[in-house]
Amino acid sequence: MGTIKDMQNGDLKCYVTVVDEKGKLYEGVGATFEVCEPEKYVNKKVKMSYGLENVSDCQSSEPCGKTIE
Repeated sequence: MGTIKDMQNGDLKCYVTVVDEKGKLYEGVGATFEVCEPEKYVNKKVKMSYGLENVSDCQSSEPCGKTIE
């Protein structure tokens, strides 16, 4: 559980700044693009889960068919 303080789209994923229930700050936490909606999540308490995801491994923003975990 934590509160999202900032959220922004990046090149490979969404980047989130979160404060956990003990007040510890986590910056640059990767999140899937599906949840990258600042107007919906910033300053809201959320329950998070962690896992490996595949992200694009292309040198440009154009799809190339390569991914990394």
